[in-house]
Order: sequence, then C-alpha cells, then structure tokens
Amino acid sequence: AAVAAASALVDLLAPPSSGSHLSTAADYAFTALLVPFALAMIAVIVVLHRMQDGKDGLAGKVGYIVASVALAAFIPCAVDSLATGNSQALGPVYILAILGSLAGLILFAIGSFRAWVLPRWAGPLLPVAWLLGGPLATASFRGATLILAAAFTVIGLTLPSPES
Repeated sequence: AAVAAASALVDLLAPPSSGSHLSTAADYAFTALLVPFALAMIAVIVVLHRMQDGKDGLAGKVGYIVASVALAAFIPCAVDSLATGNSQALGPVYILAILGSLAGLILFAIGSFRAWVLPRWAGPLLPVAWLLGGPLATASFRGATLILAAAFTVIGLTLPSPES
C-alpha cells in the first residue's frame, strides 16, 4: 500500500510527461517506482497464496505463478527504461506484463474465492484494483494507484489472524 501511495504522490505532485521518452526527474522517479511497485505486488500475492495453504486449488496456484512471473517482467522494463531514457525500450514486454498479471490475478481471485480462507471479496478485489489502479490505469488518470493502495489497506486490515 505504501509503494502504491508513493507512486500516486509522485504522479499527483510532479506528473510525468507524456510520450515515450523520459525527460524530467518525475519521469525517472515514476519509472523507478515501478521496481518496488512490482516487488510489492509479488509479495502480496506470495503472502495471500501461502495463507491459503493450497486450498486455493489449481486456479489459485496457476494464477499465483502467472501473476508472479508477469509482475516480475515489469522490473526489466523499468531498468531498461531508466538506462535508455525510453519507456518503450523493450517493446511489447510492458503490455504483456500488464495482460499476464491481470490474467494471473483473475485466476488467483477465482482460487481465493473458492478457498474460503480470505474474506470472499478479497480475491476478486485484487484484479479489479489492479485494473483500476495499476500500470494500465496510471496512463489514463493521475493518482490511479491510490485505488490500489486503498485495496491493499482494506485487504490487509481484514485478513484473518494467524491464530484462527
């Protein structure tokens, strides 16, 4: 949630320029935030998957793997963009990472919904929040990652305790 909020803060206070070339400090900062953003998403998926202890079934496991791999693909995109100053340096990898992560999160949500370990709405909230507050949405409106930060916060506050 903190990384998504930081991304939204950079987006709102010093919006990146439009276009594929990084030209301002805000462009570089926003692009650099993609690395912790992807790592935080992977951490969330890992924790939620492990909490379900296999009860999320095949859909949850496949979704976990697909989402994790796709989210990890954002990291070379960010590194290459920072090194070359071109946000589209790796061509379609960024778009494939968006689509793959969304597909993985949808499968993960299906498994989570079936598992009955997390609150029933928590699994489906992840792909919805990712669609409305993830990388695809940041191109559409400023501060979109606040949606993702709010979703992470709500899920985190309602997770079952380890004792239960």
